[in-house]
Amino acid sequence: MKGLHWRCLLAGVLITVILPAQNPGERKLVKILHADKAKSLPFSDRAGNRLIGHVQLLHNDAVMTCDSMYHYSSENAVEAFGHVYIVKNSTHLYGDTLYYDGNTSLARVRGKLVRLEDSSAILRTFNLDYNTKNNIGYFFGGGTLADKENVLESKKGYYYSDLKLAKFHGEVEMHNDTYDIHSDSLHYYTQTETAVFLSSTSIWHKDGYLSCRRGWYDRPRDYFHFAQDAYVLSEKQEMWADSIFYERTIGKSDLYRNIQMLDTTRSLLVFGDEAHLLNEQDVTVTRNPSTAYYEEKEDENHQIKRDTVFLCADTLKYISLKNPAFYGTDTSKTDTVILQQTDTTAMGGRGTPLPPTATADSLLPPADLAPPRPMPFTGIMVLDSLQRDLRRLRAEIPQKTPSPVYSAMFARKPAADTSDGGAPPPVIDSVLQYFYAYRAVKIYRNDGQAVCDSMVFFVNDTLTEMFYNPVLWNTNHQISADKMRFISKDSVLYRGEFLGSALMISEEDTVHYNQIKSRDMYAYFKDNEIYLMDVIANVQTIFFNEEDSVLVDINFAESANMKIFIKNRQVVRVKYLTDLKNDLHPLDDVPREKQRLKGFAWHDALRPKTRYDVCNRHIRPSQRAAVSTITKPTFPITRKIDAVK
Repeated sequence: MKGLHWRCLLAGVLITVILPAQNPGERKLVKILHADKAKSLPFSDRAGNRLIGHVQLLHNDAVMTCDSMYHYSSENAVEAFGHVYIVKNSTHLYGDTLYYDGNTSLARVRGKLVRLEDSSAILRTFNLDYNTKNNIGYFFGGGTLADKENVLESKKGYYYSDLKLAKFHGEVEMHNDTYDIHSDSLHYYTQTETAVFLSSTSIWHKDGYLSCRRGWYDRPRDYFHFAQDAYVLSEKQEMWADSIFYERTIGKSDLYRNIQMLDTTRSLLVFGDEAHLLNEQDVTVTRNPSTAYYEEKEDENHQIKRDTVFLCADTLKYISLKNPAFYGTDTSKTDTVILQQTDTTAMGGRGTPLPPTATADSLLPPADLAPPRPMPFTGIMVLDSLQRDLRRLRAEIPQKTPSPVYSAMFARKPAADTSDGGAPPPVIDSVLQYFYAYRAVKIYRNDGQAVCDSMVFFVNDTLTEMFYNPVLWNTNHQISADKMRFISKDSVLYRGEFLGSALMISEEDTVHYNQIKSRDMYAYFKDNEIYLMDVIANVQTIFFNEEDSVLVDINFAESANMKIFIKNRQVVRVKYLTDLKNDLHPLDDVPREKQRLKGFAWHDALRPKTRYDVCNRHIRPSQRAAVSTITKPTFPITRKIDAVK
């Protein structure tokens, strides 16, 4: 042992003598801390030493150990073999061979498997270059990194020990118990478990698929940000936006700019520049929001034709609430319960008295002009100020008491057994769903248009109400009232109600207009076509008669009530029911100002002329089929490295 000690001391002296004098500012020399044996060997023009057994080196505060090595003193470099190990601070690096350049502080570690470990992650690869001065590692030929919950791999990348940052490039794949991710370029902070996407990225999870070009993922919070062509696919919906923030733990999503939401199960598109979704129970769309509800039908030639209804407003909102009537009864029932009688106000529209026959109006667009179905989300949410405003609107508009002939209860299909022969009472659901269009509402369809201040759609009852100056147009017809209500049955328009100061106008030419005015009007539909209108209370009419296509006289009439019979969208009969007063005058004998009923207004300037007056958005096609062809991550590099024993 004494001889060995002196040989090591001699080797240290030789190294000191051989090394040329250096300016400390130019480079830092590799220090030999220990070796069991040392031998000076000439290598042609490269002077060096061979160290064997428990070799230890020091450079840049990094300790390097191995079984044996060649130290090239003139080059300030070493070649190490066997159980190579480098440690600096909390970073540990393992390999089979090492070439270390003290001038550049670069350690080239190779081996059957190279492993870099620190306090937050383990990086495994076959080739790793590690700089001991700035503590940055570069791997190539494939590498995989694992922390307590995530596994990442790529063809090449960097690891910054001080920052606890991994930069992956080329076929990046990431996996945890919730997501599989594929990207061309991804940065991952191992300490905070945050991934940053820098190029096209695809993400798969149990509920669907997501993609973007930029973004980040905060694993502890389960919080995503997708930017540049952000896209989300679920079982029933697709969403696009320039920017999407998604916090999965609370089910909250915020979308910004160029938003499109598609629900193929409800044939609904929603657009806007700002949208907020919470637990699929509360959806608010603002900044130029609009919707498109499309319906596909087969014509007589068996060709599929699509009719689309476009709607816009300042704000669109969908809310789903627990139904107190449901939970106030037998909560052990998980689907539906029987409701004997429902108060209209308490139920927010459920159980609204309806006539025994279905109705709507000839001047109204056909059934598919009914407001689009709401966005397909369900859940629990508290009414906000928007809902309270609409409740106030409803309360301010006087509720008219219809004639008994129109007041029978309309019952939905029951869920209960009716084999006893008794008539089933209406039923209610466990949740109530509402869709609001708030302020400056416009609706467009090829054969009908509408405007109003605000609108609410009660999803459970397929009941729509329009408030404050609602106006409807169909070809050359216009109808207005204080309030309008539309009821559908089995997704088909069933009845239209025009309540308070109802006024129907039909344009004969730009000067002359047929007019019908009353307190209320009720329109009835069958097979999406109007067949009857009931005009109720204080009826006043003005009709122009023509001969040889020339208007010759004007007819003034008053009655308590009247009926209008319609076929093929043409009035075929008008019947005044009671107290008829009728006056006929030559047209030239009636001054222009007398040819208008009180309250007359032709609102053609408000009428949407094309769908672009309502929705000027470019419609993105569905990506569902294309997504189904994308290959999910298979982690070939990780499997290859795991196979190394």
